[in-house]
Amino acid sequence: QNVANAATPGYTRQRAELSPAPGGIGVDVASVRRIRDRFLDLRLLSEQADLARGETRHTILQRLQGVFDPSEAGLGGSLDRFFMAMQDLATYPNDLAVRASVRETGRALGAALRSARGEIDVLKSDIGAEISSRVTDANSLLTQIAGLNQQIMGRPATDEPRDLMDRRDQLVTELGKIVGVTVADRADGSVQVTVSGTGILLVDGTRAATLAATTNLVTDTVDVTADGNAITPRSGRLAALVSARNASTGLVKQATADLDGLAAAIIERVNRLHGDGAGLTGLTTAASTNQVSTPATALTAAGLPFTPVTGSFDVYVHDPTGSVVSSGTVNVTAGVTTLNDVATQINAIANMTATVSGNTISVDANAGF
Repeated sequence: QNVANAATPGYTRQRAELSPAPGGIGVDVASVRRIRDRFLDLRLLSEQADLARGETRHTILQRLQGVFDPSEAGLGGSLDRFFMAMQDLATYPNDLAVRASVRETGRALGAALRSARGEIDVLKSDIGAEISSRVTDANSLLTQIAGLNQQIMGRPATDEPRDLMDRRDQLVTELGKIVGVTVADRADGSVQVTVSGTGILLVDGTRAATLAATTNLVTDTVDVTADGNAITPRSGRLAALVSARNASTGLVKQATADLDGLAAAIIERVNRLHGDGAGLTGLTTAASTNQVSTPATALTAAGLPFTPVTGSFDVYVHDPTGSVVSSGTVNVTAGVTTLNDVATQINAIANMTATVSGNTISVDANAGF
């Protein structure tokens, strides 16, 4: 039988226990027992759970690597093309074709960033769905293990239910790959199963706990519980999934923060460069895109996407021939200057009118300028 089942998953080698036959002639088979080293079994259970966690984390990292694709066709290529276009613009600032290239590569980069963010959001959703799926699988295994406990309990030592015990051990191994577990043998032949490192019971005799996965919109987490008790798996696939999905420094949320930080840094830097330059033709009117919370609040506390810093900018007014007829400097002091203050300073420049309305500012040159 050992030879015939050598390749059977979960099968344990068996050995006949012999005893002297009645009358002292020959031997009888007293019992047939499984040959297992329980210490090695438990060690292997722990290592398999750690392996499952590592494999799951590796899979998530592979998907994130696809999001931050450094190839020419990915996000890296979009960044390279945009920065090359900006370098060309620095060399040929008056070339309309170069300016158009900057605009188009900028739009392409924006689309690539939005696409990358969308892929991370899909990954986040997929991980949440997989957590629920793994919890369902674990509940099925827990029920089966408790059922096998019931069949095994109370059997005499001479009638060891070897096939049932092999099946139970196999189910415990599969459970450990989902959520790392610790197993303790009971005198009645049953096993007690707990979540590794927590002491929370999953199987106790014939009773099986029920796992649940619930999305918490307030904390933006998928919380796993066992009979209502919160658990944080430390090994197994669920450990990798829950950590990647929930932790603020986990794979998904960290990737989201890194991508958002990259986009914000590019936007801020490009806007600063754009603000330091001038167009080929002057403007007769301009209006702000972002609103402040109130025009009388300091700009640093007015809810703008980027926090203004102390500095200044110059305004020049040209006549139709291109000659400067008036100019002025608008000063901004962090924590002090308001949108109303900016409008007042612009209105002090000859031939300029600034109007604050709807928590935005519009600037117009007087007729003929």
